[in-house]
Amino acid sequence: MMRLIGCFLLVGAVASITSPVLAAASPDVAKQLEREFAGCLGSEPDLARVTSLGDAYEVHLDVERAIKTWMTRAGVSAEVKMSPLIWKMTPRGRGKWTVEMDQPVSFTLRNGPLALEYSIQSAKTSGSYDETEGYYNDVKGDYAGISISEMVGPPGHTTSIRYAIDTMSYQAGGTGTAEAVNTAGHYTSSGFKETLDFPAATGGSAKPMTFTISSRSATADTAAQGMNAKAMNKLLRWIVAHPGRREREADRAVLRQLLRDALPVLKSLHSTSLLSDLKVDVGGKVFAADRARLDMEMTGLIADARFGERLEFSGIHMPSATVPAWADGMVPTRIMVDFKITGFNLLAPAGLAAEKIEPGKSPLVPASISAALWNAFLPKGYATFELAAADVSAPLYHATAKGALDLRRAQPASGEVTIQMDGMDAVNGALLDAHAAQALALFTVASAAAEEDEQGKLTWRIEKPRTGELLVNDVPLQKILRLMQ
Repeated sequence: MMRLIGCFLLVGAVASITSPVLAAASPDVAKQLEREFAGCLGSEPDLARVTSLGDAYEVHLDVERAIKTWMTRAGVSAEVKMSPLIWKMTPRGRGKWTVEMDQPVSFTLRNGPLALEYSIQSAKTSGSYDETEGYYNDVKGDYAGISISEMVGPPGHTTSIRYAIDTMSYQAGGTGTAEAVNTAGHYTSSGFKETLDFPAATGGSAKPMTFTISSRSATADTAAQGMNAKAMNKLLRWIVAHPGRREREADRAVLRQLLRDALPVLKSLHSTSLLSDLKVDVGGKVFAADRARLDMEMTGLIADARFGERLEFSGIHMPSATVPAWADGMVPTRIMVDFKITGFNLLAPAGLAAEKIEPGKSPLVPASISAALWNAFLPKGYATFELAAADVSAPLYHATAKGALDLRRAQPASGEVTIQMDGMDAVNGALLDAHAAQALALFTVASAAAEEDEQGKLTWRIEKPRTGELLVNDVPLQKILRLMQ
């Protein structure tokens, strides 16, 4: 919820209040706060009500009515319900404020076959806002009873995704300036559960199915660099003030400039998430991992853009009913994948789109510049997918992979990936003992196609040229496949 507070206050919702020290709450300052919040909520009366409360101010935000008013002016028909937000703002002098909230929160949106429901039984947040610097410090939050539901489809054929989190807490803060805010946060949660319900297919070709994903506890650390909060706040205010198509079209020159000013939005974002006792239940069959880790990095809309992830699952357990006894030693106990995508430009196409955007039309960006957008996005004609490392460990074997592929628009990928494996003899021995003839034939051909070193490690160098067929250790794949026939 502090993110929502940030939308209204992060850069300037109180910046016009210049009293260096406010010993007692002032009606004049309360009115100033109301005017500032109106810039984010809209011009309807009483969307924001601020009252003096001793040496503090109570802020009452009617976000539901603000959303409904905006949708009416925008020509959007939907049912919206949201609990009002009530904040306590205490001036600390020298342009510093303490902002607090302690309440349940709920939000519902229904539009045709789409329904979203969001609720928090208890949401307690607090943060220190500095008018001069334009960002929050020492932000803390404690949530309990979080529930999120997303449903799509007509009755009887509804797909639903439901999330439940028992508790979540976080601490965050910022440094820098309003034009380049650096933020860092630490999050902890317990009792996470995601439930996915899929309806039966029309005609009965597929039965209804339910998946659940759960984790006993989780932590996450995030860091964002160079976020242009000031420009984003101005853009938010413009959107609130221009809900209708005609309004947006009449003021498109201002919108284009606001979009250009907001670039690149942020320079980079990094996160590390750890989950314990992860379980995936598929029709009563439970796949589990004692520990899961996800590291993610991405850039903002910059010229040298990149995106990368590292996923690791350890202590993997498979349901016994899905694995025959002779294959126990082949079930991975650890899986790790580390990859990144580079060689693409997000700043140039974003700038071009901002320059050509038509806010009163659909599509927003003319189709005539599609080719120019692609050329700006891929200045070299391709992006590179780099598999920095992949690692699979099981009792009988250990396999690794690394390599890189060039990804071109409307063309096959090209590049090279090297796979290495220890333990193939043990795998083939287990297959032979189990009389698994088909699998044994497959692994025998794979062994024959590999290069083997003195320690028995097998290597497959898989190459896909831009033209021509796939090669495995310089041998055409089709030739290898013919050996299996």
